[in-house]
Amino acid sequence: STSQGWIPASAVAFKAFEGTYDLDVKPGVGMDKICRITLGMLVEYHSASSQQWITAKVLAKGQDAGTYDLDCKNGVHVSRMRPVDNSAAGVPGTNIQGCGTYLPGFDTNPGHLAPANMFPNDDAKLERLRKAVAAEDPVELRNRMESTSALGLVGEELDHASHQLWILEARPEAQRDLQKAMAGKDIGNLQMCLEAAAIVGVPDHELEMASERLWQLKARQWRYCASDGKHLDLRKDPDVDGQRIHRKLNVGQVFEVSEEKVGPQGINYLRLADGSGWAFEAKPGVGTLCVRVYAEEHAQRQSGVKQHISHTIADLRKQHHNSSKMAKASASAAPKLAAISEQSDDSPGAYLLVDDTAVTPTADLCSDRDIVTTLRQGTVVNVLEVVHRSDVKRIRGRINNPSRGWISLVDTSGGKRWAEKQSYLG
Repeated sequence: STSQGWIPASAVAFKAFEGTYDLDVKPGVGMDKICRITLGMLVEYHSASSQQWITAKVLAKGQDAGTYDLDCKNGVHVSRMRPVDNSAAGVPGTNIQGCGTYLPGFDTNPGHLAPANMFPNDDAKLERLRKAVAAEDPVELRNRMESTSALGLVGEELDHASHQLWILEARPEAQRDLQKAMAGKDIGNLQMCLEAAAIVGVPDHELEMASERLWQLKARQWRYCASDGKHLDLRKDPDVDGQRIHRKLNVGQVFEVSEEKVGPQGINYLRLADGSGWAFEAKPGVGTLCVRVYAEEHAQRQSGVKQHISHTIADLRKQHHNSSKMAKASASAAPKLAAISEQSDDSPGAYLLVDDTAVTPTADLCSDRDIVTTLRQGTVVNVLEVVHRSDVKRIRGRINNPSRGWISLVDTSGGKRWAEKQSYLG
């Protein structure tokens, strides 16, 4: 592809009179633009660890669909491979290994015409695809995706099925990540894992438990904020006038509390979770010294407004449910399939980076020193959420693999694109 480089594709038909193949991503492609992967051939493999292309030999087909075992790594997805270009300097693309040969399984005789009833019609193929989506069986859905792709079924509903397949295959990993985050104390990581789990349809009871754990962690977070700017010496016991110890809190310091105890004069004493001593929320004659980091959520709980799932997570979960209902609505309407577009709309799913891309901690653009990491061209990423930021003229995407954070998908002012959505990888 002139816009995306080498991309995975399946051959649908051969036009003998033209010497071209119809692929599931584009019709009328010349043999010089198609590279068939064969056992024993040399390819270039993009290593995620070294972030560079490595020459490797194809040993066998991998256990999973769309993967190959190489001499340097097993189970490499075809999206991370490309043919070796042996062209002379200055004339790239003139001697690419594996290009320019006939593909097996197609009659190359120009006089041969395939029977008109060789393939089932689009309505039958579409109905099988809908049933696979409704069953939520990732194995069966992948089988149907590969079958429909080979038969040339393209369009909006196929894109939806591809997204559903990604959701079903991503859900087990999202559940594992969520369980691991619940066992830790990282509030930001747990929040991110919760949102990812909501997007891929993790069951409500698991989201409820994780959200409750998130609240427990938040409820223990306090900040020392004395207005006079002085530090606070911790006490050995819950007593303002008690023995001071050689530990202190500085203004702005956030600390975790394991116990709250109301003492005389209504003073709320706070035992630090590390066991170092006691602080207090306020001091008579001085005023407030410590405040809850998540005071608004605590106030809602105290007022009886029990909100297990945050608004953000609830919206993401609603987005998943609406996406799941689309197949049923499409089935009743039975729309005609539209031709597949060269460039998909920006929405959650798998993307291929077409340029080196910086990962930032938030949806905002940031300075170089705050960049989480830089992902190289050719990397495949999972985009969980897409936002249009008109203030910075960017369409931004939140990713969870191979790194967590935000990337720019496209510059809306000039049209520069960092990532291309992949309707079907494999």
